[in-house]
Amino acid sequence: MKGGIYVLSPEGKLLAFLAVPTDEVTNCAFGGDDLKTLYITGGGTLYSIRTTTPGRVVWPARP
Repeated sequence: MKGGIYVLSPEGKLLAFLAVPTDEVTNCAFGGDDLKTLYITGGGTLYSIRTTTPGRVVWPARP
């Protein structure tokens, strides 16, 4: 497997692959005002990728 983010459908079909210049992706999270920035950590580096589809809030922020 290459280093990056694999985007899968609920059925497990590969929808997209977001390449990252490291073989060691350790975490990812959406951020920004519109949740269209994907932040990725790996190999001691923080990367960010703008996406066309926003992330989804699973747990709302606490007050």
